[in-house]
Amino acid sequence: MVNVYQGVMDTNVVLPLGPDRCRVIFDFYFAEQSPEYIRQSVEVADQVQIEDMEICAEVQRGLHSRTYDTGRYSVKREAACIIPQMLHQMLD
Repeated sequence: MVNVYQGVMDTNVVLPLGPDRCRVIFDFYFAEQSPEYIRQSVEVADQVQIEDMEICAEVQRGLHSRTYDTGRYSVKREAACIIPQMLHQMLD
């Protein structure tokens, strides 16, 4: 994934380690910025990654629960999942 902001670009590669684990590698690229700005930007990205890991852990716990059953995505709650399907239909 590539994220571009004013004066900042970061990339992250997700490497699967198993069906419920992965490693994410980040690289940051800055236009001329102060060392303090760079430090703060990386700290914010680290915090977001920590929050994302906590969310993923909760999702995995839910997927492994006795009450989880596979089924359709909730159109109301999972609208982003429909976008790849729409793109596929358009290109097909």
